[in-house]
Amino acid sequence: MIESKLRELLAEVGVPVVDKTGSPSRSEWLVSHCPFAATDHISGTDRSPSFSFRVNPEGYSGFNCFTCKRHGNLTIFLSALGASRGENYSDLIVRAWADEVPNTFGEFEVEVEESEYLTEIDDVTEKTLYKIYPSVDEFSEACNYLECRGISLDAAQELGLRYDKEDKRIMFPVRSVGSMLYGFTGRAIYDDVKPKVKDYAGLKKSCLLLGEHLIPWGEDNPVRKPILVVEGLFALAHMVSLGVRDFCHPVATMGSSMSEAQRDSIVDLDNPVYMLYDNDDAGEVGMFGRAFRGGGALDMLLPHVPVYMCLYPEGIDDPDDLNLEQVKEMVLGEDNEIYTSKFV
Repeated sequence: MIESKLRELLAEVGVPVVDKTGSPSRSEWLVSHCPFAATDHISGTDRSPSFSFRVNPEGYSGFNCFTCKRHGNLTIFLSALGASRGENYSDLIVRAWADEVPNTFGEFEVEVEESEYLTEIDDVTEKTLYKIYPSVDEFSEACNYLECRGISLDAAQELGLRYDKEDKRIMFPVRSVGSMLYGFTGRAIYDDVKPKVKDYAGLKKSCLLLGEHLIPWGEDNPVRKPILVVEGLFALAHMVSLGVRDFCHPVATMGSSMSEAQRDSIVDLDNPVYMLYDNDDAGEVGMFGRAFRGGGALDMLLPHVPVYMCLYPEGIDDPDDLNLEQVKEMVLGEDNEIYTSKFV
């Protein structure tokens, strides 16, 4: 968070800045008296200010107290401060997230460079975010939209879908195989809301596969199933609604291009892969590279695992329009040459 926004936030919660340390070439810190001193400091006071907030214009700020050892991000700070005062700072937390994330969203087709360093969201922050963004089943407009898209409430619960009631956006938690949360990606339910697709909580989606946390590992995975790779959020939700998890593991790259990190995650599963990208220009580029010159998902996967390209039935161009039998024939059909083309 930039310094001016951080100072505004601290002033709003009554934590005055008394000093500033550091330099622009390194981390700058705003120093204050610890607001938790009454309960967390042995003396009950903080006469020599030991509480600092990091200024980070490029992303997330945090706090640290050298006396009571409290530390964390601004969500943890606001949650703890609100609890100690008997106040609800949910609105401030939402604003803090918005002020800290500089334009980390974009349409699927837009290439965005992302750091490969993943930062998982701690339990306290996750609980706070889940309070801010309730389950979709609490909002009739969200449920109606899901119904129109052919997404069942069972699938919504299975994927843990949330709702941003301010932006009218359905949010998909993005978790790793171990179910650690790394952020959210969401899509607006109304066409006039821009951008249509937005990422939350510092999500680096090129490093993860949506839906990979639903794949069992080790002793919990006695039957190995093929991997079905789709592009978009609702393509994945549609596959889960159809019930394809009975015979394959659907995952989404959350865009038409596959990153090296996503490729590695798919290869680690060591199962046959069925590619079901959208049947449009972006899907074609994602599958084969620009002008069929290579570098797409097929080239990335071919040296490592058997790969099948799913062929759409006549008159269908989108995964959302497929039914269960069509998907099953693509993946399991005894004679599925009509529906798939194999690359080995």
